[in-house]
Amino acid sequence: MSTRHHIAHVRRWIGPLDWYLEDDHLLAVDQRFFERRYRRFYFADIRSLVIWPNQNLWIHLGVAAFIAFLAWLIAFNLRSPRAEFVILALAALIMAPDILLGHRAGARIETVHSGYRAPLVNRWRQAPAMLDLLRSQLPRIAAPEPIPESALPPPEARASEAG
Repeated sequence: MSTRHHIAHVRRWIGPLDWYLEDDHLLAVDQRFFERRYRRFYFADIRSLVIWPNQNLWIHLGVAAFIAFLAWLIAFNLRSPRAEFVILALAALIMAPDILLGHRAGARIETVHSGYRAPLVNRWRQAPAMLDLLRSQLPRIAAPEPIPESALPPPEARASEAG
């Protein structure tokens, strides 16, 4: 019997992406609006897993600050201190989560057959914990098997190739 552990829930505009860790594979449940797609990544097939920070944070904050500045300018020209305060407070509330939580993260799982690009964690700061969890479950990926001596050419041939 397979044991399923829910390891991540990534929120996106188009729908959530849930990740489950099972005995022999990693399962991605990708919900886009009213459709669900299931993708299995068997541990024996996984070649690499990479998580990186998304660089859109500064663009998002810049656009939000620009829109807030324009709204504040309108309120300032109307000479309404209450409207100015409300606009600045709303801008701070909109930008605070991104400032406090940091960059979002992207990920790519490379298998023998194909690659899959989707977020594995919500924020970049959660990436080390997720990688540690996956390393503990996938020791073969964390430390690749060394090439056996019998598969290597003799030392004389290696020396002549290097020289």
